[in-house]
Amino acid sequence: MDMKQFWDAFNQGNFYRFDDLCPTCGHFLVAFKGRDGKPLSNGACPSCGYLREQGHLDKAKQTDEFYRQARKNDAINFLTNVSVFTAFSVFNHRFDNFIVKTDKQRQLYDQAISVSDRLVNNNLLHSVFTGGTGTGKTHLAISVLQDVLEKTGYRKKAAFVDFQELLMLKKNAIGSREDSRMLDGKIAKIRQADLVVVDDLGAESNGETTQYNLDLASGIFKAREDKPIIITTNLEGKNLRTIYGERNLSRILAHSNRNNLIFNQLSDYRVTN
Repeated sequence: MDMKQFWDAFNQGNFYRFDDLCPTCGHFLVAFKGRDGKPLSNGACPSCGYLREQGHLDKAKQTDEFYRQARKNDAINFLTNVSVFTAFSVFNHRFDNFIVKTDKQRQLYDQAISVSDRLVNNNLLHSVFTGGTGTGKTHLAISVLQDVLEKTGYRKKAAFVDFQELLMLKKNAIGSREDSRMLDGKIAKIRQADLVVVDDLGAESNGETTQYNLDLASGIFKAREDKPIIITTNLEGKNLRTIYGERNLSRILAHSNRNNLIFNQLSDYRVTN
């Protein structure tokens, strides 16, 4: 971990700061926080590297936790910097705050857990969450993404893409070399991430598409053809074929056997909850 990563982690509250100072250089001593908020070691100096004598915690455990925190910082930074979204609150979605009130919601919840488990086990799969607006598709898709990151010890890089927002950013970047360069760099990372959620595919189309929209979608689907991807959409398969073409539909449905979730016969999840 370099000093920039250290200060990022410190500012995010991942470190416990001791009151006493380093006897070598006078800098404050810090330690990674455990999940209970308590320090995981007796402290170290981020300036000179001084290590206070170890206490009860096993050194190997401290090392494991140190690298886990470093991986987590990298994975969260990747997720927040590469993703395309309209509100940061979208990342608050978790399995444990998905409200199950009906048998259908329980079925979808269990299916999403199954998709996550297979991704954690490094299965190559595509999954399409299809159904009406507000039925919980985005909530469960992001829950899968968060669950995979946590259960793999943040060894994977993941991104969330609101496709309609990505298209808008792409159009707004026309005429600005710097904006186009930055967005192209973001899209390149999206194409190569370990897991990608493409949200609300087809919402931009109103039943039809332009060559511009099609080119952007095709570039992503081609790059993700043999990489894990989750897609949420209000469209059925025949409508996806009409808008994005047979080749893109084939790419979307590749590796999707038994992985697709159908959100039918549901009221608006956001309203009822």
